Amino acid sequence: PAEMQLPIEMQQAEEIMDELKTLDVNTLTPIEAMQILFDFANKAKFIITKILTTFNYLYTEGVRS
Repeated sequence: PAEMQLPIEMQQAEEIMDELKTLDVNTLTPIEAMQILFDFANKAKFIITKILTTFNYLYTEGVRS
């Protein structure tokens, strides 16, 4: 049987979690920490926007049916 594939958004969220797990905050300068936080926040906003857009589309199509 074929293995079920996670939606791309879930894969991206897992990638962020993996990056967070390997991050050693004790070795970062304050500027590096701020940049990493900024990058993670942007990645998360992008994923959430995609999920909400998909949900909105599916809901709208479901209402029309």
